[in-house]
Formats: sequence, structure tokens, C-alpha cells
Amino acid sequence: MEESSENEEIANEEEVSMPPVEIVVVAHNPDDWFGEVLTSLAVQNYLNLKVTILSTGPIEPIQQIADEYLPASEVLEVNPNHGFGRNLNAVLARSEHPAFYLFCHHDVSLAPDAVRLMVEESLRSNAAIIGPKIVNWDRPNELLDVGYNMDKLGYPIGRVEMGELDQEQYDSVSEVFVVSTTATLVRADLFLALGGFDEAMGMVGEDVDLCWRAHLAGARVMVVPLAIARHREEIGDYQIGASKTLNRERHRLRAVLSNYGPFHSFRVIPQAFMWSLIQALSGIVSGNLSRFRTFLGSWAWNLTRPRSLLQRRREIRLLRQVSDSQIRSIQFMGLVPIKRLFTSTETNFFRTGTTRSRFGLFLDEIRNGPSRVSLTFLAAFTTIFLFGSRHLVTRTIPVVGDLVPFDLGVKEFFVVWYSGFWQSGIGYEGTSPTALGIVGTLGVLFWGCLGFLRLVMTLGMIPIGVLGVWFFLKPFSSSLIRTMGAAIYFAAPVSYHSLSNGSWDGLILFGCLPWALLFLGRASKSSPFGPVGGLVGASTYETDIFRETLTLGFLLGVVLSFSPVSIVTILATLVLLCVGSVVAGWPIGFSRMTLIFAMSCMLAAALNLPWILDNFVTEPSWTSIFGTRSNAGESINIFDALRLSADSAGNSIFGWGFPVLGVAPLLLARGERWAWAVRGWALYLGGVAAVWLGGMGYLPMVLPKAETLLVPSALGIAITAA
Repeated sequence: MEESSENEEIANEEEVSMPPVEIVVVAHNPDDWFGEVLTSLAVQNYLNLKVTILSTGPIEPIQQIADEYLPASEVLEVNPNHGFGRNLNAVLARSEHPAFYLFCHHDVSLAPDAVRLMVEESLRSNAAIIGPKIVNWDRPNELLDVGYNMDKLGYPIGRVEMGELDQEQYDSVSEVFVVSTTATLVRADLFLALGGFDEAMGMVGEDVDLCWRAHLAGARVMVVPLAIARHREEIGDYQIGASKTLNRERHRLRAVLSNYGPFHSFRVIPQAFMWSLIQALSGIVSGNLSRFRTFLGSWAWNLTRPRSLLQRRREIRLLRQVSDSQIRSIQFMGLVPIKRLFTSTETNFFRTGTTRSRFGLFLDEIRNGPSRVSLTFLAAFTTIFLFGSRHLVTRTIPVVGDLVPFDLGVKEFFVVWYSGFWQSGIGYEGTSPTALGIVGTLGVLFWGCLGFLRLVMTLGMIPIGVLGVWFFLKPFSSSLIRTMGAAIYFAAPVSYHSLSNGSWDGLILFGCLPWALLFLGRASKSSPFGPVGGLVGASTYETDIFRETLTLGFLLGVVLSFSPVSIVTILATLVLLCVGSVVAGWPIGFSRMTLIFAMSCMLAAALNLPWILDNFVTEPSWTSIFGTRSNAGESINIFDALRLSADSAGNSIFGWGFPVLGVAPLLLARGERWAWAVRGWALYLGGVAAVWLGGMGYLPMVLPKAETLLVPSALGIAITAA
């Protein structure tokens, strides 16, 4: 009995010596894992502890979980529309306060000694805000957060890289500028003096503002890495899509507009506006209008609340103990967004999902450099292409078929395009195609060297098409796949038949069809271009329907002005992709792909509207699209088409290597690669079938030449074999 009473007295003395701590958790629709969260709070080796759960929904289900895992906790109901920071401020209305508040997300599990270690370090270092080391819930050896720095515009930057493993490299106690509200120990007297979280900020960015104001008050913000917290990173409604980005920008600007003094406000706020404007303009140029909407929404949201901003500035002026110059000395020097462009560092403040920005991927490729396979293919391709076309490069490209000479000057091209009068035979008056204006514009860029421009436009279609296949296969994350596909497309004889026969339609289609297929793949969001039917590839760009429509529409507009039949072929490619998906039984984003293609066609038609009305609407006919020619002299049989040969004179056995290469993936490939192999076969067989139908005369119109019809077949077999 005496020993038991002594132990109770010792426990009471330890409890008295430990400052009281109240853990406050905002619970928003928690799942089964919430029981583990409460268990971690119940097993803390810190005795003087109280737990309050703020429920944004009905109390009953939360109370049942709390009674099972943490009976001593208190459950209160709060408004779910108030946001995280405002709900936590509910503790300010109490008459009595503990020594410390520990604010936690509802998906955080604390190590048994986490609270004790943070309180001890706060007392030892006189720190007012303390944060633990945040690790992944399922992979505790993966670091998520060990504090943040911040630049002058309010952008935080993490100390760890995304996916970085914990090797005790951050296990020393250190001062930081920002501690995330994932788990934050705050001294209660400071929290009361600061007025709590900024209630106008809701959920995103409230931790940056709180820590910034704590620094202004002269407090220290530190991280104790030996205190560990596991975080599930559950995504709420506030963290989905543009809403999170818009709230982050709104609240970042509010912190900048509120927390600087008069002198630094006069210096920093114009910089903040110019940087926001630059981001908005870059979004317009790249077709990402969400950046422009974010710019307007964030600045309008702040500037329409002048009374709130002025009140906030008055409160901070009374609170301030440290000058802005001293604050700047502990902030990150430079701009965080610029640093993020040129480094591979990604933190949980800026995670955008499974895709990366185009510029970021571009810099990663430059940083990593090309592989040996890529360099070998590039050297071989350049050597073979230049050697094979040496006479065309050193001499003049002969006038054959559609390869007419550019015998007008740059000015004459613009005059003919603008006037609408063709000086051909007795002359023709009508709307001129946009192609004349495009050639004139390119002539200006080539300093009037139209002969050289004709050479580049004629021969350039081959490397442009090969490059398109290369980019199409990038999301498959294999240099061997890219090299194989590009090499097979380069070796396909259809482009050389187009060149020898002077088929401008065939050359244009050879160059543009891989790019059109790339844009259709992105529009469908079919794996690996998106999450439909599988995983997202490593080199996949962020999706934006406006930018995708603008890009594909511009491509279709340019192609339509030179070769109307190519638009029909691209439409047939879309249909064959869907047929291949049905045969494979693999999903494809049909609705999104069709919508983007339809809007792109409307944009292409708008770019060529006067010419389309004059040539295709006033007197519609098949000949206006496919041209006037006969099948006489063409004797391409189905076996020639299967060998991708548009010339019946040749009968090389090596041509059968193309379909043979396409058979193996059907037997060996798995997942989305097998699905794309089947889609490639649909393109291959579709082109062969078109040649056969045209040769048999079953159709009411005369189809284009075989070298044009076989371009989808060459592209399909290249994708399949790769």
C-alpha cells in the first residue's frame, strides 16, 4: 500500500511539473483509420494531456469512435463551412487555456513520445511554435515535411524532396520559417496574442500566415525531428483541382498585403503583382487559362476586402516586435517559383498530382541528358537521312506531281492571298487558301529564300513525322520503345514513295499524323497519357482542355490549308482508335477525345473560313476534298499494301518484316501496351483496307493515292512493334 501511494504521488508530481497540453483535432468525415489516430493520442507518455475533437459533421459517429478509443476526449460540433483555421479558433472563446495547444489534422498518428519531445524542446529553446517530423502513413521511411522556408512573396519551400527517404539527415533540432498545421504545437499565450488563425483564410495557407506573424512578434519557430507523426494526406474538397490553387494564391496574397510594414509593402507588393501577371500571361500563351483565372480571382478577392486588410494591418502593427529587414534576413533569398523551375525539388505544398508542367519536364530532360540509345539513333538517323537525300539537298528538288515551284516572291504570296485572284490559265477569282499566307509568313522568316523554304517543307516532313512518333512514345518511359517506333516509321517506304511521286498530301500526312495521334491520345487520357485504363506515364503533361483544343485546332487548321484530305484521314484515325479499343476491350476517354476533336475542327475551320465556304460549302463534292484523278495506272494489290509498298514494281521480301514485327506485341505485351498494340493494328489494317477498297472500285469516289492511304498503316505498325 505504501509503495502504491508513493507511485501515485510521483505520478501527480510529474503531472504537475508538465505544462498542460490540449490536443485539438478537426475531424472531417474520417474513415476507419481514425481509430488508430485516437489510439496514438491515448498512448502518449505525456500525462498532463487533454484531447478535444471538433467534428464538422454529426457528433454521434465521432462520439462512438472516441468512446471506444479515447473515452476521456471531448467532442464538439463546428461549422464545416468555416474552414480549418476558423474552427480551431473556437478554443479562443474559452475562459481558461492550457500552456500549449497541439493542432492536428484528423489523419495524423503521433509517436508515443511526440508530445513530450516537442514540449521539452519548447521549454528548452524558448520556442513558441514547434513541429514534428512528418512521414508517410504507409511508408514511415519516406519523409513528407521537416519544416519550410519562405521567400518574400509568401511562397513556402520545403527542406525535403518528394519521395526522399529518412536516413536521419534532418534529425537535429532546427529553426524554420513555417511549420505545417499537419501537427503544430503552439504556446497558448502566443496563440491568444496573435488572435489565432486568420479566419478569412479557411484551409490553405493559414500555417504560413500564423508562423509569419509569430516571427513578427519575436517568437521562434522550430522543428523537432525526433518527434514523429505519420500523415495519410487525405484529400478534402478544398484540395481538389483549381480550388486549392485559387485558395493558396488568395491567402498567400493576403499574407503579403497584411504582414509587411509600409516601406516593404511599397517595395514588395508591386513585385508580387508583376509576378502574378507574368504567370497569368504565360498561362494565356500556353493555353492554360486557369492561371489567368487564378490571377484575377486572387487579386480581386483581396482588393474587394479593404476593410479587412486594413484591420489586419493595424493588428499586426500593434503586435510587431521585429522589423521587416530582420524577417527578410531569415527568409529564402530569391523567388521560390523560379527555383522550382530549375530544380527537381517538389514538396507537399506544390504537389500537382501525377502530371508535371511542360517546362519542368523539359528541364528534367535537359538535366538528365539523352540516353546512349537515343544518341545512337539520332546519329544514325541524321547520317542516313542526309546521305539518302544528298542530291535533293545539293541540287534543286524537281518539279513533279504536287511539288510545284515557289516562283513567287514573298510579297506576291501575300498579294495573291489577300486579293483572291489566281494567275493560272485565264485566271480565277475566288478566296485563296490560307496556305499562301502561311508560305508568305515562312518566307519572311527564311529571309526571302523561298527555294530553301521549299526544300525544308518538302524534306522536313520526314524528320517531323519521325519526331512525332518519338514524342508519342515518350510516356511509355523507355528509350528502346521510342527508338524502335521512330526507326520503323523512318524505314517505312510510304514517305519515299510520296517524295518520288510528288505527293504533297502523302508528305504532309506523314509529318502531321503522328502529332495528331499524340494530341488525340492526350485528349482521351488513355493510359499512359492519363489515368483511363491504367497508370499515368512519367513524362505525361498536365491536362488542360483549352490548351489541348488550341494546339490540335491550330495543327488541323494548318494541315487543312495545305491538304484537305489529311483532315479526313485524321478523322478516320480517331474512328480506328475507338475500333481498336473496342476490339481490345480496353477503355478510352471517348467523350473527351471526341469533344476536343470537334472543337479543334471548328477552330481549324475558323482559321480557313472564307476558303472553306468558297470551295467546300458552296459547291460540295468529293473532288473538292480528294481531288480529281483516276485509278488508271495504279495496280496496287492487297499484298503490296500489307508490305507498305505503294509501288507494284517492287517485290522485296523485306517488306513483310513490318507485319511480322507487329505480331509479337500482340502475344507478349500486357496492360495498356497491349491495348495500344491492338489500336496500332487497327490503324494498319484500316489503311490496307482503304487501299484495297479504292483499287476494287467499290466506293463512289476516287480515294487518294496509295502512299497517302498507307501513312496510317505505317504509323500503326510503328506503334505496335515499338
